[in-house]
Amino acid sequence: MGKLYNLARMTTATTGTGTITLGAAVSGYLTFAQAGVANGDTVSYGIRDGANSEVGTAPYTASGTLLGTRSVTRSTNSNAAINLSGSAEVYITTRAEDILGRVTKQLFTASGTYTPTPGMVACVIECVGGGGGGGGAQSIASNNGAGAGGGGGGYSRTYATAATVGASQAVTIGTGGTAGTTSGTAGGAGGNTSVGTLCIANGGGGGAGEPGGGAFVGAGGAGGAAGTGDFAATGGAGQASLAFGNNTSFALPGIGGNSAVGGGGKVTSQASGSNGGSYGGGGGGGSTFNGGGNTSGGAGAAGVVIITEYLNN
Repeated sequence: MGKLYNLARMTTATTGTGTITLGAAVSGYLTFAQAGVANGDTVSYGIRDGANSEVGTAPYTASGTLLGTRSVTRSTNSNAAINLSGSAEVYITTRAEDILGRVTKQLFTASGTYTPTPGMVACVIECVGGGGGGGGAQSIASNNGAGAGGGGGGYSRTYATAATVGASQAVTIGTGGTAGTTSGTAGGAGGNTSVGTLCIANGGGGGAGEPGGGAFVGAGGAGGAAGTGDFAATGGAGQASLAFGNNTSFALPGIGGNSAVGGGGKVTSQASGSNGGSYGGGGGGGSTFNGGGNTSGGAGAAGVVIITEYLNN
């Protein structure tokens, strides 16, 4: 999409199909510089040369007043650059490609390939990493146990033009971290979600497990670290767990961390942790007391990719 400016229309004595040297403003109009065009701007241009016309995008160079290599959108020369006669007028104009006609979206909950919808001018890509799993809790004799919550997946957002995206981009959806087992193991880390290298959201960390054996404080899983994008945020950290020693009937498991779009897994006394909420929520920790039985943590929720497309048709 080229930049647009008002009332810019100039003459040119350039011949051929190469770089255009701009001359003076057409009577009643402005030069590109007077209209506000900055050096290096890529503008949407039009050319009128007798019975021949052309529109496209091209970079403007203030020094020498040049319009550089032309990317032709449409022309009377079978959509190739027209051969200038030396008496053409060059102006800034709105092309159909510069006007957004409708908005649509593509949603990915499984890995695949993003192929832009025909007519896509630009898009906003949002990625959420997978949530970490909650820790399990093992009951030994009369001891208490509590697993910590898994961390929520990170969030990243990127604006990309059709040229940046290209024909397609690989989509990887971060898996949810595995649940900590009834042996009191830690939850697994969530996977990273990405659209090529344009947008990457990191997965959350797994919550600590309680293998039994007395008083215990378990660290919650870290939220997914800030990834790659115009805007990137960390996921919510999983809650730590706390268990007292023998015969106290006290075990406090950790709630799973939230992602930008999914809640963390809940916890219940003397029960396995709940799975993380879709999408990217961390799993809750398991808990047990006074030898009441082993419990597992909750699994983290998988990530997601949402692509909002802006079309010119």
